[in-house]
Amino acid sequence: MIEWKFDQVVREMTENGLRRPGSGWVNGWLNNFESSLPFCPSYYGCGDQALHLIDQLYDSDFYNSLNEHWRFEIIYEVGTIHQVFPHQWVEGYPLGHESTRILLDPWENNRERLNE
Repeated sequence: MIEWKFDQVVREMTENGLRRPGSGWVNGWLNNFESSLPFCPSYYGCGDQALHLIDQLYDSDFYNSLNEHWRFEIIYEVGTIHQVFPHQWVEGYPLGHESTRILLDPWENNRERLNE
C-alpha cells in the first residue's frame, strides 16, 4: 500500500511538472540542473520532493487506511561516502516494528524495503 502511494505521488509530481521524469541519481542531478536554468521548468529538489511525499503519506484518508500505524521521517545526509552532497529522502517504519523500514526517495524514484 505504501509503495503504491509512493508510485502515485511520484507520478503526480512528474505529471504536474514538479519533478523531472525518470529514475536514478543522474536523473536527480539533471532535475536540479535543469531547475537552475531560466528557460527550464522549476522542479522540486530532493528536500521539497520528500516534504511533498511525507505530506501525502500523512494525509488522513491514506494514513487511516493502513493496517498498522507508521512513522515517516525525512532523512538528511551529507558528507558521507554515500552522500557527498546533501540529500533528503523519506524512511518509514511500522510502530513497534522499527527493524522493518522502507526507504522512499522520490528524487531518485527509488523505493526499497530495509531490514536492519
